[in-house]
Amino acid sequence: MKQILAVVYLMVCMMGWANLASARDTCGGNIEYGRDCDNNDRHYHISCCPQGYRVHGIAYSDLPNQDHVDAITALCRNVKAGNTMVPPSERSHQHLSRMECDKTEVVSGLISQDVKTNSGNRRDSLDGATVECLNPKTGAKRVVYSSDINSARPGKTYSLNTEVVGWAYKELDKGTSDRVDCVVPITRPRR
Repeated sequence: MKQILAVVYLMVCMMGWANLASARDTCGGNIEYGRDCDNNDRHYHISCCPQGYRVHGIAYSDLPNQDHVDAITALCRNVKAGNTMVPPSERSHQHLSRMECDKTEVVSGLISQDVKTNSGNRRDSLDGATVECLNPKTGAKRVVYSSDINSARPGKTYSLNTEVVGWAYKELDKGTSDRVDCVVPITRPRR
């Protein structure tokens, strides 16, 4: 029975885009609280890395001809070989914006921002996301540049002392939109 559960868990992690119930416990970690994500009952879409890989960044695609995020996935680095991959998904054929830490760094945070309208207001739809990276040897932190993140506009920031094991996001409208509303990290204590 344990072997069957292990195979099922690995299959869910490799699918990356598994639409799991709103359980806070997934990918071997816990979904972080985020006011924007927790203010509705929509299900989380989950992206985590398969066994032998760790989250090394975030990637997302925009809706065609729009500046709204369509889907989010983890960038996974092989612990031994060092190569980076995106977990298999139904959307892997789309162009992905990739924000990735250097090989000497680990993901230590997430910064995301909503779309800004022409009037200057923010729409409750995700414009982009990037990662904060930590060099464990020096303690230095940096944010990976993203053209979708404007430092002049306030965004949502998670600066963590835990290991990021995946990303969880929710769509804006249940069944009527493919736009992403929010994204939060899935974390566990550092090993």
